[in-house]
Amino acid sequence: MKSLVRPRRFACCRRSVLATVALAMVSLLALCSCTPEAGRPAAEGRWFKGNTHEHSRWSDGRDWPEMVAKWYKDHGYHFIVVTDHNTLQEGEKWVGVGDPARFEACREAFGDDWIQTREVKHPKTGKPVQQVRLKTLEAYRDRLEEPGRFLLIMGEEITGKWKDVQVHVNALNVAEAIPPQKGDTIEATIAADIDACRQQERHLSRPIVAHLNHPNWGGPIPVEQIWGVRDLAFFEVVNTRPTNVYNRGDATRLSTDRLWDVILAKRLGDLGLGPVYGVAADDSHDIRGSGGGWVVVRAPTLEADALMKAMRAGDFYASTGVRLKDLRREPGRLAVQLDPEPGVTYRIEFVGTLRGYDRSKEGDRDAEGNLLPPTKRYSPDIGKVLKAVEGTEASYEPTGKELYVRARVVSSRVLPYPEKERAKNLPTIYESAWIQPIVVGK
Repeated sequence: MKSLVRPRRFACCRRSVLATVALAMVSLLALCSCTPEAGRPAAEGRWFKGNTHEHSRWSDGRDWPEMVAKWYKDHGYHFIVVTDHNTLQEGEKWVGVGDPARFEACREAFGDDWIQTREVKHPKTGKPVQQVRLKTLEAYRDRLEEPGRFLLIMGEEITGKWKDVQVHVNALNVAEAIPPQKGDTIEATIAADIDACRQQERHLSRPIVAHLNHPNWGGPIPVEQIWGVRDLAFFEVVNTRPTNVYNRGDATRLSTDRLWDVILAKRLGDLGLGPVYGVAADDSHDIRGSGGGWVVVRAPTLEADALMKAMRAGDFYASTGVRLKDLRREPGRLAVQLDPEPGVTYRIEFVGTLRGYDRSKEGDRDAEGNLLPPTKRYSPDIGKVLKAVEGTEASYEPTGKELYVRARVVSSRVLPYPEKERAKNLPTIYESAWIQPIVVGK
């Protein structure tokens, strides 16, 4: 099976890896588990900005795959994970020219000799039409990757559903396509998708990260069908493609921020399961709408395995614009230091749920016996702001009463809505960052 990092490229940075191997060995061994390691001290390393969810013409994206990768590289990203629906960018696939302007932009960027075309008969009209052969990830890797600067990682959006509810799970760092799995419930379907990722991980002996996508879109997926998935370790707290209404929530669904707290409270307070970490991603189907949300991962090297292990350790944050200078996640302390921008102010909030929180309304039902909307059933005790600091640096030391503590940073810079949402008189949203939770006690 081909490695996502070629041997010759690995050799380019071998000296730097050997120089730090003594320091890194303990951390790397600690990161080998399939589940997140909550509260481990942060590993030393560089910050790498990346996107874990975007599409190309290999599925339903509007842009050529090499142009997608080029956009992210040109805009300062260090890595992306290519995640087309139920397919990997490999093998032979021919598609129509599509948007002529995008086709010409690709030709201009990569040259006439890069494009491979053919003429075929239209299956219905019989008229000749031009087709273009899609480039595989391996084909455009050589044109765009740079050791230590930009990395391409193979991925897939496992795209299935349970009845009418869409169940999408992103698999990062895969080498074989994973078909959507089936289960008797939504929870069982999510679990089966993640288990398929774990099976490939064991087969390949390399870390694969699986995150649940846009839980409020395509359903929504009830929170009660999420929190019990044993091996669930990541979900999208921000997905900018299905528009911000799915992140904010409404009268019938929790915001993804609050959804996160309910999941953490139930897993850590009742079920004895591990924490779930939050990812921000574009889910871009058009590069003209890219750049809304991303992750920043601290890893020793810009290599796929190192990035996946760092994410599992929670040594990353999700952002829509806020930058961190330093982050310390330790069993007895969560500390955040920002990299501020001139003229922008910041509020750092430490959010958590205390042991013994109010569970009294979780089973409330209407006159017909249906559960009330989750917005009416889950106590404000869940996800309380335990401490807030106006400034660029803050820390929190748990008292032992908390189940978990995470941090959220909100800036004074307004995050613009997509053009089609601007006329809806929606509440203002601001550039923010989300720091992964630490587990207190057990």
